[in-house]
Amino acid sequence: CASHTHSAPNPGYAGDGAIGVERYQAHLVDRLAALGIAAAAAAIPVRLRAGIGSADIFFNRRAVSAARTDPRVPVVVAETPQGAPLAVLFVAACHPTVMGWDNMAISADFTGMAQAAVERAMPGATALFMNLAQGNIIPITSPRFDALDPRGYCGGTWDMVADLGQSLANS
Repeated sequence: CASHTHSAPNPGYAGDGAIGVERYQAHLVDRLAALGIAAAAAAIPVRLRAGIGSADIFFNRRAVSAARTDPRVPVVVAETPQGAPLAVLFVAACHPTVMGWDNMAISADFTGMAQAAVERAMPGATALFMNLAQGNIIPITSPRFDALDPRGYCGGTWDMVADLGQSLANS
């Protein structure tokens, strides 16, 4: 399951000969191929359940309003025929930008924290996150500036990442 983060190298662009990013790209491709092969080999029949939660943790950076966001969090759970959870896919419409351009650490941001929280709540399950159409939607922890404003997307903390991730997982 591929997600979206603003806190990692762009695997489609190595910049101006950035050796580290080129190595990251090669490693990422190799790891993703191996994971796909392993997943196909381990496939088993599952039962699916679906539902929709709600998360009020986003705002529209262009029209600073929660009224122009989609708070729905669709969820699909794959279970064994006996009812044991194997995987949880949840989606939300928000850029994971708690940690902004001033952050130099590679991170899955609040969506990765949400995955970890879901996995703690459902032992044995793998949590997968995907973005919905996020457009201009960013986390409530972000400054109320447009992304093109140099003051935007900076100043996030790891506590904010954890809090927003837990809020999303609880939805």
